Amino acid sequence: MGNNMDLNYEMFCYQCEQTAGGKGCTKLGVCGKTPEVANLQDLLIFQIKGISCYAKVLVEKGERLDKTIVSFIENILFTTLTNVNFDANVHVELLKESQRIKEELRERVGEIKNHTAHATYNLPETKAEMLKEASLAGIMYEDLDEDIRSLRQTIIYGLKGISAYGHQARELGFYS
Repeated sequence: MGNNMDLNYEMFCYQCEQTAGGKGCTKLGVCGKTPEVANLQDLLIFQIKGISCYAKVLVEKGERLDKTIVSFIENILFTTLTNVNFDANVHVELLKESQRIKEELRERVGEIKNHTAHATYNLPETKAEMLKEASLAGIMYEDLDEDIRSLRQTIIYGLKGISAYGHQARELGFYS
């Protein structure tokens, strides 16, 4: 199976119980999410996977990640879970910040063994270019066995759920 665009879907989102026919929204989210926002959200998840490739190396060396990076990743997971922000321009700014963080970590770490597309990807400058490249980050972007794809998505949604608790704790001033 190819990516979302190969399937002729404008978007593919199946994260909530409202999905069209219980199978996923492909033209417009029942919740109001647009294809533009859905694709930018897919790219955000793709970007934090890249950030994580570099962060993992630092953590394995015994270094601590700056709280702002941890909070940023948590915020991205929370933002893409709750569907409360459908402002594409906010998503573009988050994407630009994700690239800045990834480049900072890439510089600190140097060469890594795990050269995934997530780690090596460089975000384009404009929203139009981002949307053009977003198909590589969609849920259906890899030729994967459906069970593997499902397991990966289950892990991502679990992380999104955990991040919701972390986000709320931060809002209340708790960080440990």
